[in-house]
Amino acid sequence: MRTTTKKNTTGNTDKSFVSYKEISLVNLSVDPLTNNEKFVILPFSGVGVVGRHSGNLAKDEGLANIIVREGVFARLKRADEALKAHHPSWQLVVVYGYRTPETQQQLYDLEYRALADEYTKSGRADEVGGEDFIERVHLKVAVPTVAGHPTGGAVDVTVFDSGLGQEIDFGAKVGDCRNDTAFGAKVGSEARRNRDILRKVMVGEGFAPYDGDFWHFSYGDREWVVYRKRLGEAVTRPLYAPIARSQVEYLDKNKRIEKFEADGKLVLAMQKGGRLTDETLGLLNKSGISITLSKEKLYAKSNDFPLEILLVRDDDIPELVASGIADIGIVGENVFVEKQLEAVSYGNSFRCKTIKRLGFGKCSLWVAVPNDGGYTSVEELDGKTVATSYPYTSRKFFEDLGVKNVTVKKFFGSVEITPSIGFSDAIVDLVSTGNSLRQNRLVELQKITDSESMLVANSSLSETKERLLREFLVRFESGVAASKSISIAISVAKSDGDAVKSRVTNAGTRQVMVSESGGIVTISGIAAKNKVWGIVAGVSELVGDGYKEVSFGELVGVVGG
Repeated sequence: MRTTTKKNTTGNTDKSFVSYKEISLVNLSVDPLTNNEKFVILPFSGVGVVGRHSGNLAKDEGLANIIVREGVFARLKRADEALKAHHPSWQLVVVYGYRTPETQQQLYDLEYRALADEYTKSGRADEVGGEDFIERVHLKVAVPTVAGHPTGGAVDVTVFDSGLGQEIDFGAKVGDCRNDTAFGAKVGSEARRNRDILRKVMVGEGFAPYDGDFWHFSYGDREWVVYRKRLGEAVTRPLYAPIARSQVEYLDKNKRIEKFEADGKLVLAMQKGGRLTDETLGLLNKSGISITLSKEKLYAKSNDFPLEILLVRDDDIPELVASGIADIGIVGENVFVEKQLEAVSYGNSFRCKTIKRLGFGKCSLWVAVPNDGGYTSVEELDGKTVATSYPYTSRKFFEDLGVKNVTVKKFFGSVEITPSIGFSDAIVDLVSTGNSLRQNRLVELQKITDSESMLVANSSLSETKERLLREFLVRFESGVAASKSISIAISVAKSDGDAVKSRVTNAGTRQVMVSESGGIVTISGIAAKNKVWGIVAGVSELVGDGYKEVSFGELVGVVGG
């Protein structure tokens, strides 16, 4: 933020910029109560306010996600609710919050040097470092001693329309520092209306606006004090002071994230409920990794392997892994691909890679249409509206087919109902059995892709984490193998032993062993679950009415095979 002036009823300000000199005169002492406020890690996804780093802005390494002061977070949540009063599908997205003092200094120094070079080349070297020179630098990047981002009170924001699956029109992109990013710049009527709404909402929640960039607002810093004074308020000191990264403390509910920062344990993110959770816990158990759930069931830990588990929404898993909060994750391929495409669309790197396909949680992503709609191909959806929980995957699918005029709307909840209520002409959704489609009078039109559960990992793990991952994979792969296998023991009369052994061996049974006692031969081994009943049927055919006894046993870990 660089400017604050007198507010009128629309939340707009005039265009006089507040100088660094004026801000520097604000009392350095802060309110000790508010300055002790802890920080909140913004949610990665959801229907309320979220944090999502912009590819156009600097990102502090080592931060889980965008963080802000507790009081700022409360105001952001209310601002998001106010935006939804204007449009139910609008969502406040914070693209920058806290910035370390070191990063602020680096950005300031870069701008200082660039302007110094400009002055020197134009024969004004003697003005470098002067009062006017510092003010010019400050207009681009705040002088670190008065900057808002290092206090945890300043934010850069945009608004996302979940119905359209894109940011609303502001006439310029956040972080694209050109003349038309100034609040009062000449832009189209829709962009002007959107800028006015955003400013009115943010100012209404106590934030101070900045005329230089329509997206920047601050609360509680020294420039905010100047703004409040110009409104005639008796504000004498800021609420927040700049704070070093090492001194940042989180709310109690966020401390569970802090505990995963130690390098001595591997952190796994997995879905907090549902069939995928049960299958994953079953695999871990078969891998010899026992899990103890916490009372809140928000995290779990193993007593016999250096592993801790975050139990989260499946949509959050790829971003938790990519950001480094979690080292590995188990997630559906459909969610992984959607989040990857979303990151790319924002210009962000996606530091998450596939390690192993797991073979369960299988389903397919389909385009489905009303069964009485008369559609015979996806090309006939040109000019139509499609509802989905996977807007980025859907758009890419239609674009790759050359169907350019499809309107893809994001929809939370039961997508199948949207054609019947007039929200869409068709849907893109996951299909497993197809029962839900049929219940809503829909039919599959074209499959987009198949999906199954995958093990994914952060692509920039430390050496220690990489070693732990290798050790984990040995165990985990044994659990995957065990889940697909079963021990089998078949007892028959000695006269049938050789034939039964041959049948069992030919079916791919491993570790076949034969024992004999009292004229009864027992053939045992490890068989694939999908072949075991074929083996039993074959043995029954061989021995007929002769003696036969079959038993099975679950396995815990299978290495090799």
